[in-house]
Amino acid sequence: MKNNRLVNILVKQLTNRAGANELAELRDWEQQSTDNQQEADSLREAWDWGGRYEDALSPDVDAGWKRFKDRMDADRRDQKVPSVPAHPPREAKRVSLGFSRFLLRAAAVGAVLLSLTFVAKNYLQPSNRPFVVSTTDGQQEKVELTDGSVVWLNENSQLTFSNPNNRTERRVQLQGEAFFDVQRNPDKPFVIETGDAQVEVLGTSFNVRAVPGEAMTEVAVKTGKVAFKATTTEEELQLEANEKGTFWRESTKMEVEQDPQLNALSWHSKTLSYFKTPLLTVLKDFERLYDASSELGDDSLADCLYTLNTSTEVGLEQLIESLQVSYNAEVKQPQPRTYRLYGGSCD
Repeated sequence: MKNNRLVNILVKQLTNRAGANELAELRDWEQQSTDNQQEADSLREAWDWGGRYEDALSPDVDAGWKRFKDRMDADRRDQKVPSVPAHPPREAKRVSLGFSRFLLRAAAVGAVLLSLTFVAKNYLQPSNRPFVVSTTDGQQEKVELTDGSVVWLNENSQLTFSNPNNRTERRVQLQGEAFFDVQRNPDKPFVIETGDAQVEVLGTSFNVRAVPGEAMTEVAVKTGKVAFKATTTEEELQLEANEKGTFWRESTKMEVEQDPQLNALSWHSKTLSYFKTPLLTVLKDFERLYDASSELGDDSLADCLYTLNTSTEVGLEQLIESLQVSYNAEVKQPQPRTYRLYGGSCD
């Protein structure tokens, strides 16, 4: 990899700091030839090697980093390309590599650039140190993984992943809710583990909701196909686009249903869409999206069907008011963020 800009991007990819345009540039370069792909894989192996040896050896990190910087500085003088920044990944919500670990791995990449032989790949064990990204109330986070996949993490959720260069699979753990757009790779399945279920794909986009304390784990598929399996019973559903699968934790039953509007993704898509949808389903969606209670106080509207297309920027109070007007119902608020509809009719 003679282009130092691509080395820069690859190091940023491995520390989860690369932007979408940079990741696309790196992918395009790798796809140009088999040699490019092998060279990039060698650098990733060297990075992984640096992490594996960290606890077992005490290498001369300063010397390795100096050699790496000297080579990069020489190339930069020739090509006038900025060198790789020597700072650790940003802090805050991401739990990532420390500075010494970064130096060790950068030195390993530099060793490959200096044509040193990588001989340990067949017997060294992978690093077990995970990366963790978490969110709090009202916070959402976009996570770009090293394989080009992108994860949008909803509030109060946590994504854990380790050894991103594993040659046989890509595996993460999810607690909470996230929308996944997985880069296709038939040779390396992408697996999401929750507390009681597992989702496996080759490359597709879908939503997973596994919130502690809720009665179910849910998968809604936007594109492609998904294998959704209950870990306790080994029962598995094959879900396709516009389908939703649900695992009920207490009964251990699994259900699949058509979901053409995909309102399970509304927190991510920022849209709500209903066409002749039972009002009880609509109210459940409102509860989940706005973290509030909305229900029928009696059965007068239980069979009503609702049609609506709107943005989630519309507040819950406005949506409840639209139901009140549409069905001539009475709305009561026994406590904050709790709405009950009484009376009215479907006509």
